[in-house]
Amino acid sequence: MNEQIERVTTANLDQLPDCSLEEIRSLRDDCQQAEADLSYVRRLVQGRIDIVDHELTRRAAGTGKRDLAELIAELPDILADPDGGARHSVGRLVQPVSPGDHVGVTAASAELDEIASVGTLSSLSERDDAEVGHLLDQLGAFERKVSDHRRAVHIRIDRLQVEITHRYQSGEANVDSLLG
Repeated sequence: MNEQIERVTTANLDQLPDCSLEEIRSLRDDCQQAEADLSYVRRLVQGRIDIVDHELTRRAAGTGKRDLAELIAELPDILADPDGGARHSVGRLVQPVSPGDHVGVTAASAELDEIASVGTLSSLSERDDAEVGHLLDQLGAFERKVSDHRRAVHIRIDRLQVEITHRYQSGEANVDSLLG
């Protein structure tokens, strides 16, 4: 997906006992940033999936063509949680998920735009069912790829946190050093 994600998901964690606490914390921080970036991109993908899926559902119901203004007017309903309220996922980390100048977000957003740009989404009604179905398949595959990377990062964060906790429990690290 990008160099940052690749780096944090391929770092050799078998060498953790030889790393300093600062190195472990730094890697954990990098993993947490990668997770935040992936979470943001995943939400972008899910929004686009919802829009394309809504188009297919609308067509199956026999509704005629709609223009861009109608799509825009329907976006709040399309992107809302079916149970009411804003859609959210159960997160592991308490961190704001927002776009930024992070390499991970930029690269993944560019990859997502290659699949389904805003222009593609705004012209869905001009595409045939096969094209729209293929677009949904591509978005689903991309979402699975992002989710797989995100799960890999979660595993690494957990492993790094276990090592940090072990160091405090064993006395190798001291809580007082955090305050000084």
